[in-house]
Amino acid sequence: MRTLASTSLLDSSQSSSIVVVDAALPDYPSLINDLASHHEVIVLHPHQNGITHLARLLADRTVSVLHLFCHGAPGCLFLGNAQLTGNTLDRAAVWVRQWLGQQKAKHRAPSLLLYGCQVGKGAVGAQFVQRLHHVTGANIAAASQVIGAGNWTLDTQVGNVEASVPLSASMQQQYAGQLMPPGPSLIEDPISGLLPQVGYGAVAWRDFDRDGLADFLITGETAEGYVSRLYRNTGNGFVEVNTSLLGVNNSAVAWADYNGDGRLDFIMTGDRGDGLGYISKLYYQTESGFTEDTNITLPGIFRGAVAWADYNNDDRPDLLLTGNSSGGRISKLFRNTGRGLAEDTSIRLPKVSNSAVAWADYNSDGKLDFILTGNTANGPISKLYRNTGSSFIEDPDTTLSGVEHGAIAWGDYTGDGKLDFILTGKSGSSIVTKLYYQTDNGFVEDTSTSLPGVRDSSVSWKDYDGDGRLDLLLTGYDGQAVISKLYRNTGTSFIEDTSVRLARVRHSSVAWGYYNGDSKPDLLLTGFRGGNFFTKLYRNTTPISNAPVTPSDFNRDGNADILWRHSTQTQTRLFTMNGPERIAHAQSLDVATTFRPTVADFNGDGKSDIFWHNPNTGANRLFLMDGSTAYVNTKVLTMPSSFQMTGTGDFNGDGKSDILWQGNDGSNRVFLMNGSTTVSNVKILSTPTSWRVQAIADFNGDNKDDVLWRDSSTGQNRMFLMNGSTVATNAKLLAMDSSHTVAAVADFNGDGKADILWRNASTGENRVFRMDGTTATSTPMLSIGVGFGVAGTGDFSGDGTSDLLWYDETTGTARIFLMVGGSVDASGNAAIASPGAGYRAVIADFNGDGKADILWHHSTSNLTKLYIMNGTQVITDTLLNAPGVGWQPIAPATTLTALG
Repeated sequence: MRTLASTSLLDSSQSSSIVVVDAALPDYPSLINDLASHHEVIVLHPHQNGITHLARLLADRTVSVLHLFCHGAPGCLFLGNAQLTGNTLDRAAVWVRQWLGQQKAKHRAPSLLLYGCQVGKGAVGAQFVQRLHHVTGANIAAASQVIGAGNWTLDTQVGNVEASVPLSASMQQQYAGQLMPPGPSLIEDPISGLLPQVGYGAVAWRDFDRDGLADFLITGETAEGYVSRLYRNTGNGFVEVNTSLLGVNNSAVAWADYNGDGRLDFIMTGDRGDGLGYISKLYYQTESGFTEDTNITLPGIFRGAVAWADYNNDDRPDLLLTGNSSGGRISKLFRNTGRGLAEDTSIRLPKVSNSAVAWADYNSDGKLDFILTGNTANGPISKLYRNTGSSFIEDPDTTLSGVEHGAIAWGDYTGDGKLDFILTGKSGSSIVTKLYYQTDNGFVEDTSTSLPGVRDSSVSWKDYDGDGRLDLLLTGYDGQAVISKLYRNTGTSFIEDTSVRLARVRHSSVAWGYYNGDSKPDLLLTGFRGGNFFTKLYRNTTPISNAPVTPSDFNRDGNADILWRHSTQTQTRLFTMNGPERIAHAQSLDVATTFRPTVADFNGDGKSDIFWHNPNTGANRLFLMDGSTAYVNTKVLTMPSSFQMTGTGDFNGDGKSDILWQGNDGSNRVFLMNGSTTVSNVKILSTPTSWRVQAIADFNGDNKDDVLWRDSSTGQNRMFLMNGSTVATNAKLLAMDSSHTVAAVADFNGDGKADILWRNASTGENRVFRMDGTTATSTPMLSIGVGFGVAGTGDFSGDGTSDLLWYDETTGTARIFLMVGGSVDASGNAAIASPGAGYRAVIADFNGDGKADILWHHSTSNLTKLYIMNGTQVITDTLLNAPGVGWQPIAPATTLTALG
């Protein structure tokens, strides 16, 4: 399907009137379809910076009228993942000026029409319009009212704007959407009142029973005493699991499969109360429940922290434990031996109480590092420890404010591909909240953002509003009042979301999870205030955009990530990427080697998921992903082993990938998917057993994927045009002799319809079928040597047309064909830097610039190279640290899935 990153839908490079449509708008395809036949239309991907993308697209043009259809608010335009406001306009002025090109019209000033809701409303709107006029020199028209649903009046103007609304009269009346961003919100679930109200405790989500529903563990103090309870999610609420856990307060909990049996276990620490002492207990899961592990003894702690991490890369979770013990302050690192936990005495850490710890690979060297805070005998500390591979050393380039009674959380809040962090707590006589962003020379305190200092606090990063940027939750005592605040990341600053009202708590614990199956992160919050205890479950009601997303993007930041699968072991790893920079790496849940992974978005949340199929048994599993976290890990309807999974595609146009199955007897079935739910399992038209699926793609431009079939022995081809689980049209295509095979399927002419590249491997001849549904226009294409094969397709130039990567595996030679109108561009046949012989390519947009890049991996040597591309130019060639020998990168599902 077409990628909508800065896509031009009308080939009219000299157009002076241009329309921009943001794909985050409701029912944006209707707007595009109405506009595209008479106007040059640029479609902005909602996960990319629309301000800079428009500048790059239009800088060399002569633009007389620019129409912007995007979300708006008073004095604000939402363009992709960027916001243009009075505060950001000065910094963005150099880009905004380029929207209207370098060559100005001779006789009059250009016009800029802003169709976002209420952009020109009130004093802030009028001032914004005036400043935009001053920056661009253009005549400006904006609305003080809600735009859409029949109203398209731009009543706030500066200068003489003569252009009219480019939409047809019928579309102006029919379009039901409004160009106003829906306000993100969290709403308290009534189930909150049925949960134990706790403070001085801890909460942690995990799907411990692997039924695809998020469960949680909660500990702490209630008005009636101390509790520790495990709740299982039934899909219709939560039920307490009888585990006979000891009640604790000032506690910490953490999940991990520490004994390697494939079931999640947990550690729980805290004060039992009544002089009964402090505990640190491990509970392992059996088929019948959880059992205390009495073979492992750990020092009991309270007001401390526990965190699992595989710090020595042996694929077993190790444990960092800090806090107050009966013998005083402690900080201990325990190595998982596979038979238990043994203290690593080679590492000496400062002993701390009232502490916090957090692991992360902040320098992207493949080894986990950590931050440690707390109170020592000499006062509060905050220290960053770098993992050398043989030990830990304090980072000499980073000096942090020492804190106790605080919290830490890692997150790339700046979006530059480097991990940053937030730190809170009591620092001497002060109460602080500090943001530290990472530079090439260490961490620097971010003084541009003002956040309230808090102690007895919790902090957590989460993109709760789905815009690709990490937002911030902050709770605690600020010295005068108890607060709970949610801050939205605008890309340039943090703004408190005052539409969300949370219970104000200190001595708190917060955790984001996905409990109701709608793919949006929900919030569980506990704490204490004014003699009362609180447990609140908040449901996320933020609408999700159904705009197309970057394939293999697991955290919805617009950058493709890398999923690794070991060829002989059960392990899976995920590298979240920002161009050549690896933000983090994490081990995902393990799956038996007999399962084969497919990467696609099965729930329409803009984040890639993983579907696992076992062809031997027909068993299926689905991981719904949020970054490196599989927040749902569940079984999916089993198919008989006589069926093979032939590919994925969105057959009903709902933005969610579905699955096509082909039986040995010629029968075919479709799973229409809604996340982990198989909405329907329907038998579709059968085919002769000699026919095989060649590709799944949208061949008629209706935003629903279709199926290309071929009988290779006869050369016959057939097209199923799909409408959900119904074959709307079943028609023959032009035949191709058996010497030709399908080498690639992609949109080579930018018309929104997939085309077919045929190749004769013996002669090097190539031919393109430019498709319009079941009609194929056959034209020859530039030939290339017989040693070459298509390594993949992608839009390397960012012009909205798929290009071809050719690779000779024997010689290591690589070439790119840039495609225009279904043919190779006159200047678009070029060799690129050779990766060497024996590599495999994965093509995706790793840096979010709207242009495809190339990941090269050599399975024998384990060398992995990332080419960041600009057309046929390799901008950067970076050697990546792959997990090791035996690991393979998994390409996202494509139109050639069936041939992989």
